[in-house]
Amino acid sequence: MDIDKTLEEVKQTVRREKARDLKPIPSDFYSTATAAAKELESEMVKIGRPRSVEYKMLEDELSGLVTDVETVFMKRAGKVVERATSGAFTNSKNILLKKDVDKLLPAEQELYEDVLRAILKARTALIADLVDADKEESEKPVFKTESKGQMPIQKSEPKSQPKSEEPPAKETAVSDRPAAPTTNQAPASSANVINENYVFVRILKDLPEFMGEDKRTYQLKAQDEVELPAANANLLIKRGVAQGITGSSEGNPES
Repeated sequence: MDIDKTLEEVKQTVRREKARDLKPIPSDFYSTATAAAKELESEMVKIGRPRSVEYKMLEDELSGLVTDVETVFMKRAGKVVERATSGAFTNSKNILLKKDVDKLLPAEQELYEDVLRAILKARTALIADLVDADKEESEKPVFKTESKGQMPIQKSEPKSQPKSEEPPAKETAVSDRPAAPTTNQAPASSANVINENYVFVRILKDLPEFMGEDKRTYQLKAQDEVELPAANANLLIKRGVAQGITGSSEGNPES
């Protein structure tokens, strides 16, 4: 038996098995490696001098051979278990791909079937009621019925309430403008109300951005004249940062 050739073939198999996919190995891989190990042991017995260089070389070769064969077995067993686990959660249970079957030794095929059977048993006992029920619910078809001859209902956009047309406010010089109201100033009078929901006001100081009752965002600065939701307008007037503007202007006296 060519021990050196066997040792090299085992090392090449270790390198190939580092890949995630299954690789075929000779059907006599393990038996050949076992025979090589026994021959190394026999040579060591013949030498009979554990401290000799020859004995230690054979001992290292035997140790390396055993380690490499175990590595091949563990990597291949891990790939078999991974495929069995995937098979337990797919529709093709109990089916191993033909291309993978051809790469497995008979004992490895039995390992696949045993692991798959054990996983399916545990799955049934622990999570089948939850997982399978959820799948059945998600796979139920959803049907929508529509009456014959019935026109689809078209949703119309809400119409904004028309603004009352009011004459422009009387323009006055800056010096003639009324002083800013105090915080105790009463809410806007009916003369300031454009409609029942909005009030026309003049902003007296820069304000931080805020969202009104109408869900619109307002960015207001001093001297801005704007129509605000009544709740917001009254609050700003009470705080002394806004002033109600009358909706009608006074006529100039005749000269």
